[in-house]
Amino acid sequence: MKKIGCLILALILFCQMSVCAQRTVNVEVLSCQQQDDGTYAVRVKVTTDPSQMVTLLVMGEKSNGISPQTAFQYGGAAKNGYVYYIDEGVSDSVTGEITFSFKVAIPGEMNTISDYLYVFSGAAPLAAKGETSFPVDHTLTLDVGSHGKIVKDALEYLPGTASVGVADGKTAAFQIVPNDGYVVDQILYNGAPAVATGDGSYTTPAITADATLKITFKADETVPQTSSYTKTFTSDTGSVSFAKLVQPAGDVYTLKEYGVVYSRTVSLPERNKASCIALQGKKINAKGQFGIEIKGTIVSLGELYYTRPYAVYTVSGGGEKTVYGDVIVTNWNGLSS
Repeated sequence: MKKIGCLILALILFCQMSVCAQRTVNVEVLSCQQQDDGTYAVRVKVTTDPSQMVTLLVMGEKSNGISPQTAFQYGGAAKNGYVYYIDEGVSDSVTGEITFSFKVAIPGEMNTISDYLYVFSGAAPLAAKGETSFPVDHTLTLDVGSHGKIVKDALEYLPGTASVGVADGKTAAFQIVPNDGYVVDQILYNGAPAVATGDGSYTTPAITADATLKITFKADETVPQTSSYTKTFTSDTGSVSFAKLVQPAGDVYTLKEYGVVYSRTVSLPERNKASCIALQGKKINAKGQFGIEIKGTIVSLGELYYTRPYAVYTVSGGGEKTVYGDVIVTNWNGLSS
């Protein structure tokens, strides 16, 4: 907070005492993604000519309860409000380009981060809302399937839908990251099949209109898999969790043990982890399906508990491999279903 106060004071004094030299600046919002905690993760690229130190200020009219106030003159008009974020960095002496990555809490819903951005050379205002072009011209809608994620500019996009702003004529590059035991199933750009490169990355064509990107994942059939059935059957004595194993062809993996890991307190239970109990399976059918009944003193009426199928394989080259399915949360109510 002390640094913020000093920088704000420098901005005010400089703008009151000097006439700013003519400079050019371009501000490009690379990405702006709302996080689970309500903040926004933002990446902004600032290009200046000539190269110079720049300061980036995010300011708005509403208080978020912790932000200091500031005011300065720009273009003969007074700018004032609450400082949500301020930082400074030295641009490259050759390219005059710097990228800011930050998280910011903005009160209420934000339509566009550009409404709040100001860029200064030292303390001289180079750009402010309304005077700078923010070329986020098209929306790329992302649809990420289960069992993986994609990454762009260090921001992760988990299963679900999201949107990314892309400047007209620019491309968007993503790293595709399947979960363990999964591979990329399909990449669809505007509904048409596309292909990732050998390192698992994909770059869109130049985007000249709003576009869509859908990525799905599937189980890697060359390695063992276990999956959970979302339906848990309960009785007056406990519950039964069902799962399925997928044994790959060949003799690389040999099934050693399988079952369900149970815990009252650990939301991601694992074998050999504290407060977790591994309940071994006894019988598996021809389709790889099995069920584990959970009852007795380990369950209590009205309490939540977590279950997760597992399988342990010995590997022909030595060692073991343990795979897990999805976690199922059960609230045993003592009734049958």
